[in-house]
Formats: sequence, structure tokens, C-alpha cells
Amino acid sequence: MSAKNIILVFPSRLLRGLLERALGKAENIVVVGAISDPEVLQNTVWETDIDWVVISSEGCLGLPKWLDEFANSHPSVCIIALTAKGSSVNINWLNNSDEEIRDISLEELITLLEAGRKCQPA
Repeated sequence: MSAKNIILVFPSRLLRGLLERALGKAENIVVVGAISDPEVLQNTVWETDIDWVVISSEGCLGLPKWLDEFANSHPSVCIIALTAKGSSVNINWLNNSDEEIRDISLEELITLLEAGRKCQPA
């Protein structure tokens, strides 16, 4: 299994750091960037070969308005938004809004990312 390159986009420095350390311990995941400002994402993707963008859909910043256009211009990059609700984490696939995963564990998230699951609709 080849390593998957990931960029984390989380305004919270604490959550960004926790995810970066946890995902960095996975055998087949390389965190190539961890940024706080979603607006920097476009430039980071052009400079890096990535498979996944994991973005927070929490907080007042919300999702960038240009994210749909970004997904269309980078069809090979899978984009997921993590939302924490109480003690559970939910995933929305931004490339395929028909699918949502509820109450996913960190271990399940790592397995999903390592597997390189396709996020685009069939």
C-alpha cells in the first residue's frame, strides 16, 4: 500500500496538532501540511502532491466559499470535512455530498485514509 499525502486544515491549533501527531504515526499516511487558514489551501495544493484534504467544518470560519470550485479543479484530491458533535466525529465527503459517515473513531479514520477510498461519485 502506498503512502497517502494529506493536508490538514483546522483553525484550532490544538486539534490540528493532535490530528497531525495521530495521523503521523500511521504507517501509510504522510501529513505534508497542517494549516490554520483555509484560504492558504489553494497555494499549498499547487506546491504539493496530495491525496486528501481533511478540513474542519467547525467554528465561525465555516467552509471556504471557493471549496466547490477547488474540488472541481482538483478531481484527484479527496476532500472530507470533520465535524465533532459531542463525543463523536462525523465525516462529510465534499466531493460526494451523498455520503456521510457518522460517529467515526480515529482508528477508523486512519484506516479509511490509508485505504485511499475513492470519494468521487461512481
